Amino acid sequence: MSLCGFTPQEYKVIEELLKISKDIFVTLCTDDLNLENTEQDTDIFYSNKVTANKLIKLAELTNIKKIEKVHLDKPYRFKSKELAVLEKNIYSTIYDRFENEPENINLFLANNPYSEIEYVASKIIKEVRDNGYRYREIGIITKNIDTYSGLIKVIFSKYNIPVYIDEKKDLSQNILIKYILRSFKCI
Repeated sequence: MSLCGFTPQEYKVIEELLKISKDIFVTLCTDDLNLENTEQDTDIFYSNKVTANKLIKLAELTNIKKIEKVHLDKPYRFKSKELAVLEKNIYSTIYDRFENEPENINLFLANNPYSEIEYVASKIIKEVRDNGYRYREIGIITKNIDTYSGLIKVIFSKYNIPVYIDEKKDLSQNILIKYILRSFKCI
């Protein structure tokens, strides 16, 4: 995926699929599809809105008669009100205040990324041990995966925490791709 959705080649594939497929479903995470009052720098869904609008135009260009937009407007992922308020207001300049004392949001000031990840690992161990959580129910989100992925692998291994890191891998480092490319060179 590029910054605004799919690569040009992927859009071509989607265009061809639109011509031959009975149904195509695309799911995007966004609050709405309106780009008119959307600021690229302040709307976290901006790139998804651009993608949605490109896909809609592509469908219209390929004479798709029925474009059904399904908007799931009720958030099911938050079990606490303070997390819902945080998600709604995190990038807003005008925000709603959460009047109660937050119980599900904690702040920790770390000296460096290593101590930050070590603190997270200790909290995960505590949640699994004391509150019955399973490792697969816990997710960590960061904007800077390059800084944290190595540390997470090392520290989580030390704590015996299983980890999957969804990071982009250089395709040229894939053993199968290397084999295919070498085969072409031989030919």
